[in-house]
Amino acid sequence: MSPSDAVGVTGELDVTLEDLPPTSQLVEMAQSQRADLKAAAARIAADESGLEVAKSLTIPNLKVFGFYDREEGSNLFGAGVSMPLTVFHDYSGEQRQAAARLKTSELEAEALRLATERQVVSAVTRYESTAVRLRQMNESILERSEETLQLMQKALRAGKVGASDVLAAQDNLLSVRQEYVQVQNDYIDAVRALEISTGGALSMSAGS
Repeated sequence: MSPSDAVGVTGELDVTLEDLPPTSQLVEMAQSQRADLKAAAARIAADESGLEVAKSLTIPNLKVFGFYDREEGSNLFGAGVSMPLTVFHDYSGEQRQAAARLKTSELEAEALRLATERQVVSAVTRYESTAVRLRQMNESILERSEETLQLMQKALRAGKVGASDVLAAQDNLLSVRQEYVQVQNDYIDAVRALEISTGGALSMSAGS
């Protein structure tokens, strides 16, 4: 190929830069949407029910009864209350186990909420960083590299520079374009990380 021939890339990646809601709002969206947090809340509810059942075992099951009888020509009426005595087993062990399970579930849920918050904050930081890099590449570095090559090609036709100068400009432009594509990929990965961290509560076009 002649060094003066133009080198171009056909097609563009569809990358849309979008402004994000406040980070605190994204954290709230994630904590209300993520399936793992919903499952943790369900475990807490189940353990709370288990603790209530364990407590109920220690509450006496009172029974009220009445009776009628005849003895030596007299009518006998009476009433009473019966209550089982947990002499051999007071179910305190069951209560402690149920309380321990509930506490464990609560701690795990809190740890998961904190981890979710960290993931969202990290994903937001990564997104904003790659968005800035993408804007810089698109608006300045890539345009300058393309302009430099065009100027070198004109200078070559005018006999002001040699073929090696044009080849150097072409190599530089190819390197810049490769970096631009990598930045676009990084941006798309950042969008996906943001969508995953929010449990799908945030959906962005660049992530599809």
